[in-house]
Amino acid sequence: MEFFSTDGRRIETLADWRDRGGGPVSSRRWVEGGSGRELARSWIEGDAAAAVTSLLTSIPAFGGLVLERGIADKQTRFDDIGDEPRHHDLLVVGRAPAGTVVIGVEGTSDEGFDEPLDAWVMRASARSDQSRAPDRLDRLTSAFFGTTLAEDPLLAPVRYRLLAAVAGTLADACEQDAVRAVVLVHEFETAWTDDDLHRRNAENLEAFLGRLMPGAERVGDDGGWIAGPVVVAGDGTWLPAEADVYLAKLVTRTRPV
Repeated sequence: MEFFSTDGRRIETLADWRDRGGGPVSSRRWVEGGSGRELARSWIEGDAAAAVTSLLTSIPAFGGLVLERGIADKQTRFDDIGDEPRHHDLLVVGRAPAGTVVIGVEGTSDEGFDEPLDAWVMRASARSDQSRAPDRLDRLTSAFFGTTLAEDPLLAPVRYRLLAAVAGTLADACEQDAVRAVVLVHEFETAWTDDDLHRRNAENLEAFLGRLMPGAERVGDDGGWIAGPVVVAGDGTWLPAEADVYLAKLVTRTRPV
């Protein structure tokens, strides 16, 4: 598997990833145990590619999958609203007999998944009277959940980062003409991370899975699982008109026993 920066430069070392991966990666995320450094180390020096391949091919839909390339801090636009583009921590493109597979990787040590939707849209709207954040949120929740925050206040606790991860991964799937899209949370348990924060993140991910794929069965265990698919109907321009989406989680543990 090969790795590249968002502008096409080859990444072969941790230093390359730090300096070229859309960055430089923030110092907070590049300390020992920080998600940026751990993600880079796991994919460049570790067995992350093999672990992800094994996880995905545990279900027939991904039989024969080969991961070909990864783009660190891939920047992607998923609508026509001119804010900062979506940043994948890593975008992976692979091939299977059925066609191209796109995997949007969200790396986290014990950082959260951003604000709940109600807080996110309130903060974004407060920054500017002309903010189109409510419009963006309505488009995404309508596409993924079939409703809006105004129509269903129970959407409020959903975390925006996970919603944007699905949108960005679908946008790249559209660009790559992929047959399947996977949003993968790659979590790192290290000597520097907090178990209470890991539990919080697990609860938020479970809540998101429950809204995106009600009743979905998972394959795997607490070290790695995959659920899906759910068929998402996009706008046919930024997002595919129809796509199979999977949600997955992989845990890499480096904490001393």
